[in-house]
Amino acid sequence: MHQTVDSLLILLALAAVVAIGVRRIKIPYGTALLVCGLVAGQLDLVSGIGLDPSVVFYVFLPTLLFQAAVTTDVAPLARMGWTVGFLLVVGIPTTVFASGTLAHYLLGLPWATALLFAALTAPSDIAAVISILREMRVPPRLAALMEGESLFIDGIALLLYSTLLGVVLQPARTTDPVELVARFVWLALGGAMLGGAAGYVVSRVMREIKDHLVEVLLTSILAYGAYVAAEQLEVSSSIAVVTAGLVVGNYGLKHTISPTTQLTLMGFWDYSAFVVNSLLFLMCGLRVPLPSLRHFEAPILLAYLALHAGRTLCVLLCYAVTHRSRDGRLPRSWLPVMVWGNFYGSLSVALALALPAAVPERGTLVAVTFGVVLLSLVLQGVSLRWLIAWLKLAQLPGFKVEFDTYYGRMLAARGAQDELKRLHGQGLISREVYTHLRSRYQVKASRTERQLKLLYEKNRELEDREYQAVAAQMLRLERSLVTNAMRDRLLSEEAGAALLTEIDEALARSEE
Repeated sequence: MHQTVDSLLILLALAAVVAIGVRRIKIPYGTALLVCGLVAGQLDLVSGIGLDPSVVFYVFLPTLLFQAAVTTDVAPLARMGWTVGFLLVVGIPTTVFASGTLAHYLLGLPWATALLFAALTAPSDIAAVISILREMRVPPRLAALMEGESLFIDGIALLLYSTLLGVVLQPARTTDPVELVARFVWLALGGAMLGGAAGYVVSRVMREIKDHLVEVLLTSILAYGAYVAAEQLEVSSSIAVVTAGLVVGNYGLKHTISPTTQLTLMGFWDYSAFVVNSLLFLMCGLRVPLPSLRHFEAPILLAYLALHAGRTLCVLLCYAVTHRSRDGRLPRSWLPVMVWGNFYGSLSVALALALPAAVPERGTLVAVTFGVVLLSLVLQGVSLRWLIAWLKLAQLPGFKVEFDTYYGRMLAARGAQDELKRLHGQGLISREVYTHLRSRYQVKASRTERQLKLLYEKNRELEDREYQAVAAQMLRLERSLVTNAMRDRLLSEEAGAALLTEIDEALARSEE
């Protein structure tokens, strides 16, 4: 026990050092942790601790899923609902089938085993991808699309993994395709209903409680309780946790939870996910059998290419189907990012280690999975920023951040002036207090406006960016007005549909 505690402290210290270092060298945190774990494993710096799959599934996974869900805004996802839905319902099975087919022919794996390998590598490293997208300030719709897909892909992939594992272990009992599909649908819907109901109940209970620490405790019980309850009811535990987190994050936080609780809750879950993610990547690095991977160089490379070929097929199919849709049109410049931004992460390693000994070619699957994850996090993690910049999808760094800072200060000052005016108009503050504070905020707003003017003069691109942003905002306003007019029967369906198509095409052009 003492040795385990010492090892955990060493891992946390390594995580802190890496977290500080990646701010300077600009590589994904997960990639740096994995490399650090590799070095620590080769030097035998940490002992007495291993990557137990049961710990990953029952301790780490609920935390990661709930944190990602509770911090996700469903409004952008709803606007991309058709595209996200297609990627999840059609895209993931297509990717698994295509990648599994290639793995069967290229690696010589049995059919069921090849499909199982494709399923266990389907989960993505959501934290690494989202951190890069936010840092590079890609278009909001692209970030929302990839975040939404990454949020649900783990649940769908785990369902496929468990289903295909049953096929591999008991082929005679699970060969009926209709039965497999029906079971898959029941697991997904059952998990969603359980998580949604639990999230709603906990949100309502939190509304009656005024203790922010107890409210945060309730969300912890919800995350792990939904996971365990789903396991007992034999429905999807991962989808249950994700749905519960979405309900709390988009209903509870906005309608039933106090601001103090919101700050405490978000801080708690951000910290928890940070610690869990750090330990998971470091432990993966410690477990990678680096010398033995040299015997699997060709299979690893072939598997890596097969997985990317399957992902490419999925993205191209989604582009072809949604290209003419009103809400989900994908600009062509997004497609390479959607393919290359699909990182294979630590969950795949845990799934590979959890494979029973009876699975054919288990040793090959584990080694190839380790190699694929290592390649993905190093190659894609380092180069994704370059790809985004080359495609000109990144917002202006440097002075754009400076512009946002000044712009935010101006908005805050103007908002404070408006609030002071409201309070004074209602007789809630004296004229002396109103005059004094209003003058202070006027000075702050005027100073910020001068700084913004200087930035505009130095960087003409800012004016173009602002024009594009405001123009896109006006197009979204037009869309909302047309939709409301159609709902109120002020516009016919035919005329409204034509107008919406015209507006959506203009929006898509503005984001290309």
